[in-house]
Amino acid sequence: MVVSATDFASREIALCDPGDELTTVDKDGDSAWVAGTEAEALVSLWLQFLSLWVVPQYGALAAAFFLCGVTTTGFVETHFVAVAVEAGFSITAGGLAFSVLSACNGLSMVLFGHLADKVNRHALLGVIFVGRAGAYFLLAGALAPGRVGVLFAFAVLFGVFNYSVVPPVVSLVHSWVPGSVGFGVGVLLLFHSVGAAVGAWAGGAAYSTWGGYHQALYACAMLCLCAAGCCALMQWCAPHERLWRALATSDDSEEEEEEKEEEEVDGQQALHK
Repeated sequence: MVVSATDFASREIALCDPGDELTTVDKDGDSAWVAGTEAEALVSLWLQFLSLWVVPQYGALAAAFFLCGVTTTGFVETHFVAVAVEAGFSITAGGLAFSVLSACNGLSMVLFGHLADKVNRHALLGVIFVGRAGAYFLLAGALAPGRVGVLFAFAVLFGVFNYSVVPPVVSLVHSWVPGSVGFGVGVLLLFHSVGAAVGAWAGGAAYSTWGGYHQALYACAMLCLCAAGCCALMQWCAPHERLWRALATSDDSEEEEEEKEEEEVDGQQALHK
């Protein structure tokens, strides 16, 4: 049963049953969050964010995903056509090669999604980043005017190892924080987006500094190897994965028990009233 009282600002405060959300209600029926409820939501969100970092592997994955953003969305998806033009190819050829890369993106997600259910996911991510490094070394070392095969070989190879990170990353987050998969992946994508911003800027800065992309290509290859090193760190931490999962599960069960106890107490109080 909802009881209403009018406050000094000509708004009605809806006093709801225990457990209901507290809102303010205008005379025309519009509602808004009470400031206290907003604060509680922000605190809850902050605690949820902090809980992700209890799992040590999550930090390594966030670092790898930051480097992923630098070397994929940041550099390749921003500067690839410019790299092709610098090597003497037409804009049309560069655009076609990027189309091939994009097509391989979709196919690789299906393939690596299947593999993520079958093999070690840390090792799988490591292979992906090493494959990207190899593609960068190929482009930096062999791309030259007239070598259109090198351009398209990079497009296929990098396309295979580009978006293929998504399935194993989502699977790993689900195994670490099963109750916060969406939020956990969202935070990783935040790191990826920041990396993408850095990579897009750094590619342009490198071109302005050295008059070409050669040094940037080698730098991206080395960053991909660093990301593979983060995957090796995750594998090193893997023996503790079951412990962190058990702790997370116990925390969830304790919260559920506390909620049940609160509901029982509220129910008893309601009966006494």
